[in-house]
Amino acid sequence: MGFPSVLGTGLAPIPRYAVVREAGATVATTVTPVAPVVAIAAGIVLMGEAPTWNRPLGAMVVVPGTALCQGVVRLPRPTPPGPGR
Repeated sequence: MGFPSVLGTGLAPIPRYAVVREAGATVATTVTPVAPVVAIAAGIVLMGEAPTWNRPLGAMVVVPGTALCQGVVRLPRPTPPGPGR
């Protein structure tokens, strides 16, 4: 029981700080919500867990939101009205 705790709380900040230093705080912060999506996918693929309806639904919220925050996907911006419009 102690080994996962050591990895999760003791060693995890080391690569996280490296990401902050290299890519910035926004990218480092938006990586955090993706971890559960990866864990669920690994549980389904590697451990044979049963997929349920709410897991893909959650991923469909998290992944596009993360892509928007990181600037991978950009929404079209409305054109401001010019003179005479």
